[in-house]
Amino acid sequence: VVHLGRDEPMKWPDELEYPVFNIPIPIHIFIWSFAGFLPSTGTSQMGNCTVDYSSQQLENQMPMSPDYDISDADVVLFGLPNMLWGFPGSYTLPREKSANQMWISTCEEPYKRDGLSKSDCRLMLDEPTINMMDASSSYDMSTDIPTLFDTVYVEDLLKGSPDFSARPSDEIATLALSDCDSEWRNTWLEEIMAEINNTGNKVLSYGKCFHNTDEYPGENPNDLNRLHGWMNRAGARRFKLVAENVLQPWYVTEKIWNALAEGAVPVYLGAPEVKQMMPEGSFLYADDFPNTQALVQRMVDFTPEDFAKAQAWRQKPTSEWGMWQDSWLRGRHTMMNRICEFAAEKKMAGKEFKSGVTPAAHDLACCPADPSCCMNGKTPSVL
Repeated sequence: VVHLGRDEPMKWPDELEYPVFNIPIPIHIFIWSFAGFLPSTGTSQMGNCTVDYSSQQLENQMPMSPDYDISDADVVLFGLPNMLWGFPGSYTLPREKSANQMWISTCEEPYKRDGLSKSDCRLMLDEPTINMMDASSSYDMSTDIPTLFDTVYVEDLLKGSPDFSARPSDEIATLALSDCDSEWRNTWLEEIMAEINNTGNKVLSYGKCFHNTDEYPGENPNDLNRLHGWMNRAGARRFKLVAENVLQPWYVTEKIWNALAEGAVPVYLGAPEVKQMMPEGSFLYADDFPNTQALVQRMVDFTPEDFAKAQAWRQKPTSEWGMWQDSWLRGRHTMMNRICEFAAEKKMAGKEFKSGVTPAAHDLACCPADPSCCMNGKTPSVL
């Protein structure tokens, strides 16, 4: 496991069969720059697929010399956020690209965070960089090899809801957020929390943003939900406010699944693709309402029958849980095998990849009016 933290699912779910891949020829992947969390799931089944993580031991998790030897690689992965750290100093590509080698851009962050100096994937919008790539992989289902955000386990989702009737009735929702830099998200949260307060109810905010209460640790100090950084059933209430830091197609992170695992009904602000990804009827989508007042009124008017309907999906097979299965089958636990399968198919078909001299560090024309575009020469803060 490479860079897999305690917040990430570590193993493959027992309820889902690990897919079989067709990799008839040897494919060797070289990780040029960190390309997302890379679990060890399925490595015993990789066969002809091998992955070289040696660059992870280098400065800034990537080679800093364009002459670093990658000649034995069939596929080279470029984790775009790392190439922005201290831009342009960390922008390094191999000096030349061979037509025998497939290059894939990978991204696990937003393609652009307007006005923010945090790491992102704005190189996805940079023509000199992307013109050297043969394929792309991100959470966006339109990419060549989609790599969706991980969801949570069946056992967590089947626990259902805690007994919310035993908790103060005016504590209608929770919020757990410690990345406070998104003005778009903050504005919505300020509005909805103020409107909730106007109804005589309140939001328990556990994180650094809008913090107003300490999180209840739970009964059992060894409870995995207590140890998990983003789930706490003991601290849950009927609703949980879940907002992404940007609005971009398919950028639906694990936060909303974590809210369901707490037993809450998520109130979600983010990409509309969430309606394809989540169990039908399991959440309230902010943009379905004409204004914040109408959304909050719907929360206040929620009846026990409404809550039961919002939880009904838990009794259905996982194949009917939106894209729960796809989130695993097309997630990071299968990422390497799927890339190898994709590359093997192209090579077997005699595909000739792009070739030529690569660009050096340059101004990013994708965002000329944004002074944070080149990161101001600073290492971005940790998300």
